[in-house]
Amino acid sequence: MSDLNGASTLRGRTVLALREMVLRGQLAARERLEEFDLSRRLGVSRPVLRSALDHLASEGLLEPIPSGGFAARHFTLEDIRDAILARSALEALAAGLAAKRIQDPSELEAARKLNAQLAEAIPSRASSLPTPEEMSRFGDLNAAFHNAFVAVARSPMLAWCLQRLQSAAFASPAAVVIPVEGDGARRAFEEHQAILNAIQSGDASRAEALVKQHAGLAIHGIESALKGQPHCSRNIALELVSKKPAPPTENRPSRLPKKEESAAGATSARILDAAADLFGEKGFYAATTRELATRLNIQQASLYHHVSNKEELLHRICRQVMDCFLTDLPIALNQAETARGRISAFIDAHLQVMAQNPRQTLVVVTEFRALSRLHFAEISERYKEYSRLLDSELNAARRLGILRTDISPKYMRLALLNTLNWTPRWFHASGPLSCKDLSSIYSCIFWEGVISPEQREAPTLTPLPMSTGRQRSRALHRGTLGKFIRGAAELFSKCGYESTTTRDLATLLGMERATLYYHVEGKEDLLYAICKSSIEQLDNDVIEATEGIADPLAQLQVGIQTHVLSLLRDQTQHATSLAEARALSPERLAEIVSMRKAYQARARSVLEAGQRAGSIRKDISSKYLGMMLEGLLDRTVVWFKRNGELSPSELGATLCRLFLEGAQHRSAHPQHRK
Repeated sequence: MSDLNGASTLRGRTVLALREMVLRGQLAARERLEEFDLSRRLGVSRPVLRSALDHLASEGLLEPIPSGGFAARHFTLEDIRDAILARSALEALAAGLAAKRIQDPSELEAARKLNAQLAEAIPSRASSLPTPEEMSRFGDLNAAFHNAFVAVARSPMLAWCLQRLQSAAFASPAAVVIPVEGDGARRAFEEHQAILNAIQSGDASRAEALVKQHAGLAIHGIESALKGQPHCSRNIALELVSKKPAPPTENRPSRLPKKEESAAGATSARILDAAADLFGEKGFYAATTRELATRLNIQQASLYHHVSNKEELLHRICRQVMDCFLTDLPIALNQAETARGRISAFIDAHLQVMAQNPRQTLVVVTEFRALSRLHFAEISERYKEYSRLLDSELNAARRLGILRTDISPKYMRLALLNTLNWTPRWFHASGPLSCKDLSSIYSCIFWEGVISPEQREAPTLTPLPMSTGRQRSRALHRGTLGKFIRGAAELFSKCGYESTTTRDLATLLGMERATLYYHVEGKEDLLYAICKSSIEQLDNDVIEATEGIADPLAQLQVGIQTHVLSLLRDQTQHATSLAEARALSPERLAEIVSMRKAYQARARSVLEAGQRAGSIRKDISSKYLGMMLEGLLDRTVVWFKRNGELSPSELGATLCRLFLEGAQHRSAHPQHRK
C-alpha cells in the first residue's frame, strides 16, 4: 500500500481527476495522452502525473501503447459488472482455500489491521460527504485488504490470475465506489470482518459465499453512482462509462439498424441523446419517460435501470455540456496570445462545442431552469465558472487600455453570451455557413463594438436622446382577460406550460375555474394570446417609434432601443412567448412563427437599407447580422433584473452601441462569407 501522506495527497487528487476525465469521455479513447498538456491542466508535476497514470493503468482505465505512454479505455457497465463478478469468483476460491489452509490465526493479522484502518478511513458524519483524500485512502486500503486475505490461500497461481483480472476497469478493489445510503463504508468493514471470521474458523463454504455476496456491495455502489448519488462525483463519474468505442470496420453504418439497436439495449449515451432530442422538441415539462422509452424501443421499466427520474436526464445533459465548455475553453485560450486572439478563441471554442453537441447545448440553453434547486445551483455554478473565463479576458484587455471605458465589461460579457447562447436556436452545421465562418463574424462584430474609440476603424455612434423611443406606459393586456393572461404568463414562466393547470391559474387569481372558462376555453387560449400579443406589441412599438425616420442608421438606433424597452416592460410575457410557443397547436404555432418571421424580416430590411446607404458594413450578410441582433436583444429577458445597475432604457442604449459600432461600415476589413 502506498503512503497516503504528504505528496501522495496530491497524487490521490490527481488520480481522481484523471479517472473522472476518462469516464466522462474527456480523454479520447485509444489516443496517446499528452503528459505535458495534462500536467498543465491538472496543475501537477510530471512525476506526480506519471504516478497517477500508472495507478489508473493498474485499474485498467488506461492502457499502455507501443510508442510509449498511455491511452484511455472506455467500458460498458456490463463489462464492469462482469469484471467484478469474475474477481469475486476468484477471490471466493481464494477465501475457501485460505479457510482450508490456515494454520494460525496470526496469518490474518495483517488483513485485520488493514480492515481496522479502513473502518477509520471515512468517518461517519451526517453533515458532509467523504473528501477526495478519504475516498482515495479507502480505495487503497480496500485493495490492500483483499490482497492480504488472498495471500493466506498461499496460491501464487491464483494471485497471478487475480492480478491479471484486476487490470480491467473497476475489477480492482482500489476502484471501489461506496454506496451512499446505509453507511456503505461501515458495511464494507463488517462484511470484511465476517469473511475473516469464516476463514479463521475453517468454514470454506461460508467464506466463499460471503465473498460472492460482498461483490454485490461494489456493484450496488456503481449502480448508485449511475443514478446520480453524491459519491459518484467524489470518486468516479460513471454516467458515461457505457461509451465503449467500436473497432473500426469497412463501410460500417453510422447507426445500427433499428432491430439490432434494440437488441443491443439502451446505453447511457443513447438515452441522453434521445432525451436531448425529446426535451428540445417538446420541452422538459411536456416530455415523459414513457415517450422516451418508446423512442428508444425499450420498456419504460428498463429505462429506470439507467436513470431514477426525468430530471436526472436533464441534469446529466446540462452537466456534460458544461464540462465540455470548461474543458475546451481553457485549452483554446491558452493557445492564443493577443487580447483579440483570446476573445476570438473563446468564441470559436464555444461554437465548436455547440456544433459538436447541438441538441444537448440547445437543451441547456432552453431547459436548465427546470432543474430542482440543488441541481440548478450546481449547473449555475458551472455556468458562472464559464462566465468568469470571459470576464477574465475582458478585464485583462481593459487593463491593457484596449477596451472602451463607457461600457462595463460585465455588460460586454452579457452581450456576447446573449449572442452565443441564442445561436443553437437557429444555427445548423450542415447549413451554408460553417462554424468557423460564424465564429469569424461574431468575433469581428463583437470586437469592433468593444474596442476603444481610438482603435476603432468606424466612427463612434452619436447617441440619440433617450426619449426618442417614445415608449408608452400602457400594459400589454388590460381588463379581466389581461389579468388572466398576466397570471398565466407568471405561472407558465415559473412552472412551465405543461405543468400548469387551469386549477393552478384559478387559485393564483383567487377565483373559481368556471369563471376562468367563461373567458377562455382552455389554457392554450391564454398561451396563444400571450405569444400573439407579444409580437404585435413589439412590432407596433417599433413602427410607432421609427415612423418618419429616413436614415437607416438612426432608424436602427431607435428600433433597437425601442425593442429592448418594449421587451422588458412586459418581460415575463415575452419570456413565456419565447420559451413556450412550441406547446401551441400546429396551426397556431405556424401563425406565431409567421408573425415572428415577418417582424425579423422588417428588421433585416432596415439593415439592408443601411448597407445600401453605406452606413452598415456589406461584408457580412444582413441575414447573419439580423440573427446576431435578435439573440443580443431577446435573451435579455432571461437575466435582466429591475433593481440592476442599468435601467431598461440604459441597457437598450448599451446594446445598441455595442452592436451598431461593430456593424458600422469601415473602409478596410477582411471579407466574410455572405
